This record gives sequence, structure tokens and C-alpha cells, in this order.
Amino acid sequence: LGRDLSKNALSLMEGDKCLGIAALAMVKGVPRATSLISDELRSRPFLLHRLVKRSIRKVAEDLNFSIVEASIEPNDWEAQRWANALGFKFHRHEQKLLIYRWTK
Repeated sequence: LGRDLSKNALSLMEGDKCLGIAALAMVKGVPRATSLISDELRSRPFLLHRLVKRSIRKVAEDLNFSIVEASIEPNDWEAQRWANALGFKFHRHEQKLLIYRWTK
């Protein structure tokens, strides 16, 4: 049985504009982070990095997770560098994706 993560999504709003959406889904028993980020939020990299770094730790603590994974396209070097900067480390290949893992 998996954990119900249906309420584990959030939107970052500025006024009535959505700047980004983040969520966790259980994949093979491990929480996997996913997000959609607007160009406007991408243009504010320090804010984006700080928000994500804090949020990962907070969500992991609130939900009692010691691991969070993220999947990245192999040719997305920027995402791989960012994952490393957030504390994720390369874990394995899965189909056509690279799986990075953050541990508490």
C-alpha cells in the first residue's frame, strides 16, 4: 500500500499568477519530486533555488521521508547541475531518464 500523496502538491502564486507547481508522487515506494516552473520563475534563479531547497527538507520532515528522488533527462545538463546543488546525487538510470536521489 502506498501513501496518499494527493494533497502533497503546491502552487507558488504571485497575485493571481501561478509561477510554479511542485508535487510528490510515489514511484516504486519512493517519493519522486516533479515540477512545472514558469519562465518568470526561472528568471529568478536565487529565489527558485532557495524555495526548492527549503521545501524539499520541510516536506521530507513533515511526511517522514528520508529519501526523495527526481528524474532528469540525460541531455539536460543544467537540471543535473541544479540537482547536485540542491543536494541530490546521481543514483541510477531508469529507462531513458537519470534518477537523482536526495537523502536526509
